[in-house]
Amino acid sequence: MEKVLFTSQLSAAEAEKRKNSMTMMMRVFLGALLILFPIILYLMGLFKLPIDNVSLGIGLFIVAMMVMMLWIVATLLRYVLPAKYDQMPDKQFGYDYQTDKFYYKDNNRELTFSADQIEKWYSMTGRTGETTDIFLLPDEKPIVLEGEFNPEAHDFLIMRKEMLHLPKPSAMWLKIRIYG
Repeated sequence: MEKVLFTSQLSAAEAEKRKNSMTMMMRVFLGALLILFPIILYLMGLFKLPIDNVSLGIGLFIVAMMVMMLWIVATLLRYVLPAKYDQMPDKQFGYDYQTDKFYYKDNNRELTFSADQIEKWYSMTGRTGETTDIFLLPDEKPIVLEGEFNPEAHDFLIMRKEMLHLPKPSAMWLKIRIYG
């Protein structure tokens, strides 16, 4: 066992199809939010609730939630979905046992790094059971290994984390722009 290399499970055509499907779904959701937002504001004004601390707090909370949902969906549409699916077909991740180095390549960069260069490792499992592993290296964009890319990469990392001298994975990460 000298080298292990994980390549994308998605072809370029399949990645483009998923990107278009997710983009369409997010645009429909964004359109629904944009239609719903003024309706909720209109109804809040129409009922002329007595302005006390509770009703004002509830109203402001509803407005803040709507604005936050709009921001999240717009961010996903602009940054995450295009970068994720454009990188997917060319992405490679591997480990060389002889040099004790990891290898990562996508359509924007090619890196070789050791486990001691990994500042943080985030490992998350979504509702569908699909995992995402994110490595933070100093002065580099995060390395994102989605389950859609290759689910075997996650299993490899978890099963051999001590042997590869990986840091303990953290479960939560609240940064949306992981692709750039």
